[in-house]
Amino acid sequence: MFSTPKTLAKTNNPTIRLLDKTKLNYLIIAIAAVVLAILLIILICLLFRLIVSERIKLAIILLFSFLFYAVISYLIKPDNY
Repeated sequence: MFSTPKTLAKTNNPTIRLLDKTKLNYLIIAIAAVVLAILLIILICLLFRLIVSERIKLAIILLFSFLFYAVISYLIKPDNY
């Protein structure tokens, strides 16, 4: 699924399976997009459902903003190679 004929032709050993970097990057970006969308949906649902003070809502927004940034910085790495 993540190999191409070009990457499979690079080795004669049948036990070694080389992966195509482009296809793997697309999978990682798709996973990151789903995780980030779920984080935002959870935040919105929490803010609508909770009946708490404005300070607690602000703390929840700050917590999810930090978590959102952490997930983005962990999953999506710049291509510096």
